[in-house]
Formats: sequence, structure tokens, C-alpha cells
Amino acid sequence: MTGLPQGWVETTLSEASKDISYGFTTSATSQEGRPKFLRITDVQDYSVDWASVPYCQDEPPEKFNLASGDIVIARTGATTGKSYLISEVPGRTVFASYLIRVRADDCIDPFFLSRFMQSPAYWAKITTVSKGTAQPGANASILGALEIPLPPLPEQQRILRKLDTLSARSTTARTHLTAIEKLADRYKSGVLGQIFDNLDRPTDELRNLTSLVTSGSRGWAKHYSDDGPMFIRVGDTRRGTPILDLSDAQHVRPPADSEGRRTKLRTGDIVVSITADLGRVGVVPAGVEEAYVNQHIALVRPHDAGSSQFLAWYLISPSGQEQLFENDRGTTKAGLGLDDIRDVQIPRCTPDEQRGIVRRIETAFAKIDRLASEAAKALKLLGRLDQRILAKAFAGDLVPQDPNDEPAEVLLKRLRGEREAHHTRPSRRRTARG
Repeated sequence: MTGLPQGWVETTLSEASKDISYGFTTSATSQEGRPKFLRITDVQDYSVDWASVPYCQDEPPEKFNLASGDIVIARTGATTGKSYLISEVPGRTVFASYLIRVRADDCIDPFFLSRFMQSPAYWAKITTVSKGTAQPGANASILGALEIPLPPLPEQQRILRKLDTLSARSTTARTHLTAIEKLADRYKSGVLGQIFDNLDRPTDELRNLTSLVTSGSRGWAKHYSDDGPMFIRVGDTRRGTPILDLSDAQHVRPPADSEGRRTKLRTGDIVVSITADLGRVGVVPAGVEEAYVNQHIALVRPHDAGSSQFLAWYLISPSGQEQLFENDRGTTKAGLGLDDIRDVQIPRCTPDEQRGIVRRIETAFAKIDRLASEAAKALKLLGRLDQRILAKAFAGDLVPQDPNDEPAEVLLKRLRGEREAHHTRPSRRRTARG
């Protein structure tokens, strides 16, 4: 590490710590009465759900107790290097053996150290020193040797205050962007409701607009194949859109009998999920040469394939879904009968009106999708920005240096001297009196 600002010094984690130690080895129990037992699996995304943390099976020695300001680090497995700052201890708590506890010395603020352990510089070092390939890990010696950029204590506080301010802004932005993603489906449902609810038209039952409404084939598992015709299942449909996702469709070699011919799909056919995730709708696109449906899917064939998109969008709309779910016949699980689909009332529109409505829907949905896509991109950029801010913080570029601050090297030397004096100081012994 080179080019550190004035007053900074490069040190190691062991030099900046009072203690680096392994945790307690025992089993976890749900039985209360013993100390909480913090394990590697309890540390997720720099947080801990204390309510779910179990208790120790055995009584642990005092040296394993966690205290406010301690940092625990995962030392093995896929989470190697992940850390958590103990800001408040919920009663007596100890840490498990697959965690390493770091207790910061007086030269470094534990919150500053915790922030460093989220930075790109820290993770670059963890990746470099982590041992093993199939099961990466880092022991106390490896962690203790990690290099740390150490600013003066007052500058650590200034950096933390700046990071807290920027993190609050980032959190607010992330909340808004995440809300956009979650609200996209609501916006789409609102568009469909506005379009179809405002259609003041007579209606026709879907049975009068179709030549066939039937369910798919049962017992075709024996006909599954690595290639050949597609076998459309509920998982190939998507909620809120008539576009089928055929990227992972099952293939079959169908029997050459009437059952095979009955459930063979055509371009423009509508499929509706009638069990499991009820009411998902799709339209068979052009280019699908041969496909069939299984028993969890209803096949709906309009008289006019040109009306397929209009009919599908109506079935997806709040009005269409309401009619389908009103007829949910399931007791232990959701299910629709074929007559429940045939009975759906469809607004009567001319072909031109149908095409116009489909264009309005697709145009509105495209705008919503672009907005959601931009929000998703912004979320990724926000994550990168957070990392860049941390990189600047630990390079000394986030806040200005103050020449009046005591240099970190001076403080470090003083603490080192105090340690050496403590270890070399002769112990006092009582002298026997004669």
C-alpha cells in the first residue's frame, strides 16, 4: 500500500487489535438458559437476526464472551471474510469456532475497522490470502497479517461521519429505486384495469368466441425426450404477460393417437394455467412448429387467431382474473374447470378496436418496462458508487487531512510501547515475613 496521505500509516490487523481469537466449539440448542451462540450462518449481509440465534449446548468460558465493539469474521466456506460489528450485545453471547473475533485496539475505531472490512481493498486482500479452492478459508494468522490503512483517530471520526451521511442518501435512493421495481406490476395492472373497465360494451361468453377449450394430456412423463416437440407446462407461462417463456420447455415424443392430436397447439392458441399457480395466461407465438400442453394447462383456441392477443390481455386484466378466481373450485389447492374459462364474459370489440387496445397496452407496458429496467440499472450503479466511496475513504480522498491531528504512527508507537512495558513489567510477589 503506497501513497498514503500525511498522518496515515500502514499497519496490520494484528497490530491494530487487542485480540484476534477463535470461537467456542460446542453444539447449538434451542433451549434457553445458556448464553446465545453466534454462528457463521447467523451472519448474513453484515447483519444478524438475534431472535433466531440459538443457545450454547455447553457452558462456555468467559473468554468467549462478545462485547460491544467486537467484530466477528467468517473464516471458512463461501462466506470467508464476511464480517459483523457487534454494536449491542443481547445478553451474554459467545461466538462459534468458525468465526474469528477481532477486538480493536485504541488506535482504531471499531466502526472504522468494520467499514474497512466492507471496502474493495479489504476484499481484494481476502481473495488473495484466502486458502483453498473448493473450501476457501482464512485463519487468525492470515487475518492478522492483513494490511490496513490507518489514519489519525480524529480523521477516522470525520470519515465515519461522511460515510454515514453518504450511506443515508444511498439508502434513500435504493429504497425509491426498489419501490419502482416492485410497483411495476401494479402500474401494469392499473393500465389494464383502466383500459378494460372503461369499455362500456356488450359482452360475449368466451365459449362463443372459441372453437376449442380443453385440458392438456396426462401421464406423458413416459414420452419425455431431450428434443422434439415442446410440452408446455405452468412454468412456461408468466404472470402478467401473454408472452410464453420457452427457454426451458420440456420436450416430448407424443403418441400417434387421438390424445396426441387433441392437445396439439397452433399459432395463436391461448393457454391458461388451471391448477397450481392459477390464471397465468400465454399465447402460442408464430415459429413454434409443434407443441402440446400437459394436464395443468387449458388450451383455448379462438375462432379468429387475430383476436388471441386481445383475449389473452383481457384474461390477464383485473376483470378477467376476477372472473377466473371467482370460479376457483379448489378446496385443498387452486383449480379451474373448463366451463369456468368458457363462462368468462369478454367485451365485444371489432377487430380494429381489438388491435388498437393491444397497441395501447403494449406501448404502456414498454414504457413501464423501460422505467423498471432503468431502476434496476441504477441500483447496480448505486452499488458500484457505494464501493467507490469506500475506496476513496480508505485512500484518504474522502475528507481533508488536518495537520493538527496526532499522526497515526505516533499513536501506534505509543500503544506499542505500552504493550511492551506491560509484558516486560515484573510481577509483584508478596515477601514472607520472618
